Amino acid sequence: LRAAHASALRHGDQAAASRLLVATLPYAQLHMRTEHGSWCAATVAHDPEQVTPELLGWAAWWAMIGGDHERAIEWTSTGIARAGADDIPLAVCHGIAAFSWWSRGRRAEASQHAEVLERMADRLDPWYAYHAYRSLFSFADRDRFEAIAERIAAIVTGIGAPSLLASARFYQGSAKMSGGADAMSAAALHREGVELARGSGTTLAE
Repeated sequence: LRAAHASALRHGDQAAASRLLVATLPYAQLHMRTEHGSWCAATVAHDPEQVTPELLGWAAWWAMIGGDHERAIEWTSTGIARAGADDIPLAVCHGIAAFSWWSRGRRAEASQHAEVLERMADRLDPWYAYHAYRSLFSFADRDRFEAIAERIAAIVTGIGAPSLLASARFYQGSAKMSGGADAMSAAALHREGVELARGSGTTLAE
């Protein structure tokens, strides 16, 4: 993959580089293969005007994870402007923008992105819906935690990947734990999540 990505950039094939990165993002993200983030950044730098809005969003995700919220906001803003009416890049960019603004202490800006994301979440394909609801969980009022966590669980149960089921157990357990409502159930869900994460090598969920 490293060689294929480097070759695509060397030959000026921005589209091929972007397709490779979008296709490998789920695995790289769940297993925290951070080199993928450097590939995304290199692709953006190679020809910024030709980068797809979805790839700008995922490059922003890696920037956000690395603490570069300013760059994440810049890339998601550009992605949103380029996406038009395409739900997938809009969902990716709005979700990541919400996290980045929140991390900078700008709740109002974060909420604006979260509101847009919520309006489109149910019409997304499962992988993108999973990401959307993860973002929405973070910005929800406490009385909505369990409903959103169960929505995440339903989405990933349909996908069937243990790595995503591990993530769902985190949100379900966190919802149960909120306000000390059901600590025993929370512990059981988190234990199951840890086992699923370790069994699938999912660093992010563990």
